[in-house]
Amino acid sequence: MTGSSGEGPTDPSPEHDPPGQGAIDGGLSATGGHDPLINGYRSFTPIGQGGFSIVYTAYQDRFDRTVAVKVISSDLRDSAAARRFTRECRVVGKLTGHPNIITVFEAGSTADRRPFIAMQYLPGGSVADLLRRNGPLGVADTLRIGAAIADALQAAHKAKILHRDVKPGNILLSERGDPVLSDFGIASRGFGTDMSASQDAFTPSFAAPEVLRGDEPSVASDLYGLGATMYAMLAGTPPFGVRPGDSLATMMLRALTEELAPIRRGDVHSDVDGLLRALLARDPSARPRDAATAADELRRLHALEGLTRRPAPRPPADPPPAPADAPPGAARPAPFQGRPCRRAPSTTQTSPARPTPPALRRTLPRQSAPSRPTTPPRRPPRCRSTRPHLAPRQAPPTRRRPRPFRGKTREHRPTSLVTRGWRT
Repeated sequence: MTGSSGEGPTDPSPEHDPPGQGAIDGGLSATGGHDPLINGYRSFTPIGQGGFSIVYTAYQDRFDRTVAVKVISSDLRDSAAARRFTRECRVVGKLTGHPNIITVFEAGSTADRRPFIAMQYLPGGSVADLLRRNGPLGVADTLRIGAAIADALQAAHKAKILHRDVKPGNILLSERGDPVLSDFGIASRGFGTDMSASQDAFTPSFAAPEVLRGDEPSVASDLYGLGATMYAMLAGTPPFGVRPGDSLATMMLRALTEELAPIRRGDVHSDVDGLLRALLARDPSARPRDAATAADELRRLHALEGLTRRPAPRPPADPPPAPADAPPGAARPAPFQGRPCRRAPSTTQTSPARPTPPALRRTLPRQSAPSRPTTPPRRPPRCRSTRPHLAPRQAPPTRRRPRPFRGKTREHRPTSLVTRGWRT
C-alpha cells in the first residue's frame, strides 16, 4: 500500500493490495526468503507483503491459536524503522479493545533482530479482497461498514491519534463480516505535535487533497479517507480512478482539479450521495465536524435504507387469451396492474336500495307430502340412556337397620354408638 520515506508514496489501489490479511500493514515487504524464528510461534505461512514488512499466519503454542504476525524488514538498528515500530506498538496499545480496531497480542524481535507484532488473525480478508472477488458492495453493507469504521476513527481521534491511511485494504473482515480497522504503522500522535509520520508513505488515491498538497493531516483528512473508501465500495474504483500508465503526479493532479464523478447506480439514495460528497469535499471545513457525526449520519441512512428498500418491479404478466367468439384482431383485455380502488363516499342523496329480486321458481312439479295423523306428540322418557353399550342402572342395595341395643343404660353405652346417634 505504501512506499518508504525515501521512495515517496505509491498507489496500490484496491486492485493492487495484497490478498488476505497482508493489508494489515498496508503493504510492507520483508527481505530474505526464510521464515522468521520467534520463540513460541511455529508454522509460518506468508499471506501478504509490501514495502516494509511481510505478514504471516502462525500458530502460537502457548495459547493454542492462529495469529497474524507482521515482521518488519529492517532490524532495530535502523533508527527510522525503530521509530516506526515503537510508534505502531504505542498506538495500537492505546486502542486495543475497541471492537472495530485490530487487537495486538505481543511485540518483540526475531532471532535476527527484526521487529515483529503478533495480532489477531481475521480470515475474512480485507474489503479490497472482497471488491476483487465480488465487485461493488451493496448500499446497506457499505453504510454498515462505514459506520463501524467511523466509530473506530472516533476512538482514535479521542486518543489524539490520526490513522492517515484509511482505505479498503486496511479494513479487515471477521468471520461474521464485522469490519476491523488495521495498519496504524504510519499513524501520528498529537495532531501535529509529533509529525514524524508526515514523511512516511500514504496512498494517493485515498489521500485528502490537503495531504497531497503537503499540508499537515487532520481529523478531516481521515474523514476524507473514509469517504473515498465508501465511494470505492459502491463504485468499485477510487473516487478519481486509477488508469493504466498513470504516474503519481497525474493521479495527484486529477484528485486536485477534477470534479467527482457520480456513482451510476440506481439504488444509491440521494442522501447517501450527498454524504459522500460532503466527506470528499476539497475544503476540509466543509466535511463533517468529527467522526462521531459521520457515524450517526451513516446509521441514520442505514436505517432509512432498510425502511425504504422496495422489491424490484416484476415483469408484466401475459394478457389472458381473447374469447373464442371474439372477431380476429380484437384487443385483449389488459391485466390488472394496481390495487383495487375504494369508492369514495358520495355527498349527494343516495337513491333507494333496489328491491331484492324474487327467488327462481322450481320448474319441477311439487309433490304433496303424505298426510300424517293428528295425534299429539309423545313426550320422550326423562332418564332413558342413549348409550346401549352400558348396562341398565341397578337399584342400590337395601341398607339393613342395625339391631337395637339391649344392654346397659344410656350412660354406659359405647361411645361410637352415642356419637352416631343410634336410638334404642
